[in-house]
Amino acid sequence: MKNISKDKIHWYCTVCNDISVEILRLVKNLKEKVQHTETKLEITAIDFTEKFTQLEVRLQKYTSEMNKQTEKLKAQEDKEFREMQNRCQLLENKFVDEHKVNNAENFRETVKEQMEEEMKKNEVTEKILEKKLLCSQARIQEMNQKLQETKSNFEEELDKESCRNNIIMYRIPESVSDSTEERKVMDKRFVLSLLTKMEVGIDEGDIKGAFRLGKWNSDENPQAVPRPVLVQFDNRTAKNLIMENLFN
Repeated sequence: MKNISKDKIHWYCTVCNDISVEILRLVKNLKEKVQHTETKLEITAIDFTEKFTQLEVRLQKYTSEMNKQTEKLKAQEDKEFREMQNRCQLLENKFVDEHKVNNAENFRETVKEQMEEEMKKNEVTEKILEKKLLCSQARIQEMNQKLQETKSNFEEELDKESCRNNIIMYRIPESVSDSTEERKVMDKRFVLSLLTKMEVGIDEGDIKGAFRLGKWNSDENPQAVPRPVLVQFDNRTAKNLIMENLFN
């Protein structure tokens, strides 16, 4: 039976025509769902990138603040140590003036005791500072580890998303040239020519690359089956156009 719809002629029965219309409707719905999913993924990627950037800024700010606090604590410790030396020197001078040579031994003992006391105070200060530094380093290391894990997960998601834009084409004639670059150029040129003839709106800018799968056989065997070609597209829309064309 011949049915005429607008400017197209379908040379099949009513049942087949209804099935074809249902398939086209399903393809349209699938395309809308894919586009909706792509939009959600793009929004999620943008939101994740912003949060990732904020996390890096916070980590850098925290590291900078901890470095400043460490330098401040070290400077304070140096200042206290110099003040202790000055006090000891003043005490020594005062003691020498008052007791002269007769009390030199007592003077040394007194100075020694005071210096030991000051050294104990400095040791306590150093231990406190060391604990603070260790805690800060542990927190920084933990944040760096979380940052690396987040970055790794993000890169993995991007890699999965990129794989969704690929198709594999079989029985594409393979060049016997010894030049790898020349074979790549000829494969991409052939793929572009084939997709252009399909009239699905694909141009050279939509194709990121075309790569042969498997090891290249240098033997010129005309009966050998050509290796499959992995075609990478710049976006999923280009792949969808080709897949939709298979149902028409």
